[in-house]
Amino acid sequence: MGYSLEAEGSHREIPKQANSDMKTNDFIQETLAEGLDRLTVDHKALFGLMGPQHMVEHLILTFKLSVGRIAYPEVNPTAEALLFKQRLLYTDAEMRRGIKHPHSNDTLPALRFEHLEQAKAALGKAWEEFKNYYSTNPTAQHTHPLFGHLNHSEWLRFHDKHIRHHFRQFGLIKESTSIKKQSS
Repeated sequence: MGYSLEAEGSHREIPKQANSDMKTNDFIQETLAEGLDRLTVDHKALFGLMGPQHMVEHLILTFKLSVGRIAYPEVNPTAEALLFKQRLLYTDAEMRRGIKHPHSNDTLPALRFEHLEQAKAALGKAWEEFKNYYSTNPTAQHTHPLFGHLNHSEWLRFHDKHIRHHFRQFGLIKESTSIKKQSS
């Protein structure tokens, strides 16, 4: 398949405790704010097809998926997808460059917002909606297109890795920025 992690192999496990989720939450909050402040229409991707606004709108869609605002059909994950989920969400492994959504056709969707600034504001709102949704629906689960049902903690870890991946794509965070630094 097309999904794999940076430096396949042994990775440090992420602690499965509320404190870890709080650190991830704080890291996403800070990273989104700082990265979006620096992102401009002139940023060029270091890899991949997306431009800055496509990347932001792509992140918005994943937040909407994670709170059920976009319904995705039931998914019965393959054994390979479950292994990838385990490695991605429960270790410090990062998404590799060039990773593709399994249902991608290598074309970019039409932009939904007129300007990048509107999309950036919508991404900030989508993040706030995610936090508010799970504060009132802590046991909710929603379908990820590859992994099947994810709970709040799993979606939080996914968003963390996903944001890091795309912010590295545009040079907004360094390649070496990893979950190890936030957990220290």
